[in-house]
Amino acid sequence: RGGFGITYKARDQSTDEIVAIKEYFPEFAARRCDDGSVAARDGQEDIFAKYQQAFRDEAEALSGFDHPNIVEVFELGEHEGSLFIAMELIDGIPLSRVLRRFRSDSMLIPVNVALDIAAQTCRGLSYAHNVENRYGKHAPVVHRDLKPSNIMVTTRGVAKILDFGLARTDNSEMATTGSGLAKGTPLYMSPEHLEGVRPYPPQADIFSFGVILYELATGKLLFGAGSIPEIIGRVQWQDLKKARTEADQAIPGLGEVLDECLARPIERRWSDAHEGARLLESMARQARQMTSTEDFVQRFQEGRYARSAGKAAKPRSKGSFGGSSDSASKQPDSKEQTLSYAAIPGQEDFDEAYYRGRRRRRTLLMASLLLAAATLIGGVAG
Repeated sequence: RGGFGITYKARDQSTDEIVAIKEYFPEFAARRCDDGSVAARDGQEDIFAKYQQAFRDEAEALSGFDHPNIVEVFELGEHEGSLFIAMELIDGIPLSRVLRRFRSDSMLIPVNVALDIAAQTCRGLSYAHNVENRYGKHAPVVHRDLKPSNIMVTTRGVAKILDFGLARTDNSEMATTGSGLAKGTPLYMSPEHLEGVRPYPPQADIFSFGVILYELATGKLLFGAGSIPEIIGRVQWQDLKKARTEADQAIPGLGEVLDECLARPIERRWSDAHEGARLLESMARQARQMTSTEDFVQRFQEGRYARSAGKAAKPRSKGSFGGSSDSASKQPDSKEQTLSYAAIPGQEDFDEAYYRGRRRRRTLLMASLLLAAATLIGGVAG
């Protein structure tokens, strides 16, 4: 249950299939009547009607989606004044839960798994950003609230984006917890989203994806802070050079990817998330296959991960970018914390220096190629 709606597990009587039913119930504008029906709060009638129509429009658009990395929507319906959608019930775990657990245990997600989840997410984004309407006209659907809790990873290792396009009608984006700490969504907003740019460009989702990608690689919140104004300031002005370096230390070459995702000028970001999917899939193939994403999810659910007893990754300060949870993003103290890759049963002696060595070898190779090119040019000129 959230501020936007309530989700139930149900059985489709016609197909006997187990599905998820999401009831549209924006608490800021709706109330539950004694008979169980839903009605607008006093003085919120216009807002409630507007948001209901937006919900219908978005759900109808999503019902035509057919992509493995986006949750499937079966039906839009209405019952006793309450709108609902019937959708695919996912057997898996939210990415936010994985990140939170690994962060609390000072562990990093296996490199190839992190890259695979990221690449699949890009595939889903690219599909939504390139859909056409019934008239064959390009009509991109922008998520507007991409964050780890809106990405599920199934027990078969498939990443699926949830609430695609529906999140824009949720006015809780700037909500805070009872302690005054910022809730999750602002941490993943793009600068133009915070500035109120309309309509939302697809590149807004790409920026949000970049924030998630950094967290997948390093285990840390990129814009973690203790208040909403601080988060907004970090999203708009924080120097990202350190983040780029940290990402490269975790996964060689990832810093260049983040440069394109997190560029503040919209025109410098990928024009299509498909570009990111290809890059990340290539990197995943080159990474050491520690475990498959499917096995990773199953082992995670079974609680079979433990902190590596082998060499730890290079210590990284959490004082500038770190955080301790998704819902409470209070800035932690500045002490150093050592992160290590999750130990997979039977692979506790995993050599993390492998990934550091790859980066050094790549640098030497590039230097050799440049030297050879310079020699060739010099010979031609002579």
